[in-house]
Amino acid sequence: MDESEWFDVVIFRYLLSVKRWHSQPHLKAYSFSTIAVKAMHSAVSGERRKQMRRVETVSLNTPIPRTNGLVLEDCIAA
Repeated sequence: MDESEWFDVVIFRYLLSVKRWHSQPHLKAYSFSTIAVKAMHSAVSGERRKQMRRVETVSLNTPIPRTNGLVLEDCIAA
């Protein structure tokens, strides 16, 4: 993902960090940047895990590697 797409992933987590840091007194023991960076890192990690679970679309006309041009369509029973 390019930088502009990552912005959408982290901005809401950043805003939630602002809200949490101001509303939860025990978080004042940490600097705001620590809270925000950890939250945004978590958002990025979650997005990467979500992307890895996505189903990949594959064409039936895609050659199968190392099969001399055999395509997926040729492997489907009639």
